[in-house]
Amino acid sequence: MYNEGDKEDIPKNQKSKRNFSIGKIYMEIWKIRWVLFLFISFSVIYSSISYLRYLSFSENVYDLGVNASLAYNVIYGQTFLGQVISGGVATNKLIYIPIGLVYALFPKEYFLLFIQDFFLSFSGVVIYLIAREVLKSKKFALLISLIFYLYYPLSGVFWFDFHYMAFFPTFFLLGVYYYIRRDTSKWLIFLSLASITDLMSPVIVFLFLAIMVMQRWISSGKFNIMKYELSEAIFAIIIFILPSIYYLKFYPSHYIGINLNPGIYGNVWFKAEFFVRIMLPFLFIPLLGIEFLILLLPYGLLLFTNSYLPYESQMFFQYPSLYVSTLFIAFIFGLRRFIKISGKRFNIRKLLVIILILNIILFYLFTPIGNLIPAQQNDHPQEEYVVGSSTILYSTYEKIIPTKADGYLMSFINNIPHGSSVLIAGNLPELEQGYMPVCLNSNFNTTIPDYIITDPYSYFFTSPVATGIHVNNSPIIKINYLLNNFNYKLTYFYKGVALYQLNSVLSPVIYGYLNENSSSVIQKDKGISYYNVGLIAPGCYNLTLKGLSGKNNLSLLSLNKEISVIGKGNDFIKIRSNSYFRNIKIYLSLDSITVIKQELELKQYSANSR
Repeated sequence: MYNEGDKEDIPKNQKSKRNFSIGKIYMEIWKIRWVLFLFISFSVIYSSISYLRYLSFSENVYDLGVNASLAYNVIYGQTFLGQVISGGVATNKLIYIPIGLVYALFPKEYFLLFIQDFFLSFSGVVIYLIAREVLKSKKFALLISLIFYLYYPLSGVFWFDFHYMAFFPTFFLLGVYYYIRRDTSKWLIFLSLASITDLMSPVIVFLFLAIMVMQRWISSGKFNIMKYELSEAIFAIIIFILPSIYYLKFYPSHYIGINLNPGIYGNVWFKAEFFVRIMLPFLFIPLLGIEFLILLLPYGLLLFTNSYLPYESQMFFQYPSLYVSTLFIAFIFGLRRFIKISGKRFNIRKLLVIILILNIILFYLFTPIGNLIPAQQNDHPQEEYVVGSSTILYSTYEKIIPTKADGYLMSFINNIPHGSSVLIAGNLPELEQGYMPVCLNSNFNTTIPDYIITDPYSYFFTSPVATGIHVNNSPIIKINYLLNNFNYKLTYFYKGVALYQLNSVLSPVIYGYLNENSSSVIQKDKGISYYNVGLIAPGCYNLTLKGLSGKNNLSLLSLNKEISVIGKGNDFIKIRSNSYFRNIKIYLSLDSITVIKQELELKQYSANSR
């Protein structure tokens, strides 16, 4: 990169050559048309997937919701001085401020997803530019860029909602590219932007600058650090310590969350294998660019001092953002070193094609797009060891197909006035920005929200909004508590999806009732059978037992006081439920069983809250 005799700025005559005309700009774009095609294609593909996940309510409150609210408040929240005083500035990811300025133009959560997918996809273009500059081959550069887009850990960054950390690879790679090009003003800007994307980002930038200085020292035998490198290093240090000053605590320890619990997630050898897994797609060529692998030290610190699963699995969440750019820089420079070592004895194009084929296979096996293939929609235990986790967590198909219930849920959300307090679940990031989201604690000791909105078909409905030791952190328990203890009235309803308002005087609007059939499971006790019912929402139901003949003394063996019998006949029972139930067993008793197989029809006819 920089040599001892290099000037810190580009000579004026060199700058003048960069004053392109429109025609020259077009020619430059034409030269990289194929990588731009890849960039646009992957941007569109992942943006489409992100939007479908948004419409399907598969995004997360603590990822998209919180981060969107942070960007939204840059313009629409309290003044910046007010945020500073109240402790509302996220000093560990200050990139949210410039992103918030752009977001203010169209403050919809899915717009943030589009911005992230666009920026992250553009990293492939920068990889091409770096590879072309270092390897002096457009064909090699294009192959490496395609490998970048197919590198399966990167898919986790695209898939798992929105994170400011995801902007690090693009800014950092641009900084490296312009550093190679000796364009000081540009690398200063991009490395500075990279430094403010995450707490660990300035450490990586600082280490990169240290490596560049050490390379010059080793090659020339004379220590020399340029003033711009020194200023950028000082800036990185300031950014790193700023959260500790602002929050008045040693923030890195809070961020890392040191936790050396025993077990598989605390297994040192399992953690060490992580580095084997992330370099396997390169056939370990990054080891030849070993000086750049020093940039993996910050991530290694996260990995070995924590038992948090996403740090140890290279295919999930946003954390590959911290190492993917490092690996490709090491890969490119390692490949250049390999070419020098092997000379003409080895066909580099064939090597890159082999690596490309390997990445295509891994892309098929371990990415959301690959998970769309029918054969990939189930778990594959033989593959799980390779990635350190189960691939079923993607479940791509079911998470990108909006249902009719999802459409009604979105319309119900749009009927909640901005500024209202709303009880939220983990899959409702739409209710963070511009609202006052409420998460009841385990003792229900908090503000009572103005609205309750339910999505009983979501995984999050019966799962904790945040991790904790209390089972009653799950939304279904909170919702049932509020519906049975406060004056919430139903305003909108569609097959269990509902909007309740405190002290509402409006008549409910019903778009559809629940209707479900269930086959019986005969118990050992004479005359008793049970039926698995997927969902019961507050309201009244007819339970009709089909396949009966003669006179029957049909009765409900209620296991919950919130379900009561309000009427019965020869083959039916009318019940009222005051609460939500998921995957419940309904037990029925008969004097005698007159048929081998019975079927229970559960049909809702009223959806009043109480």
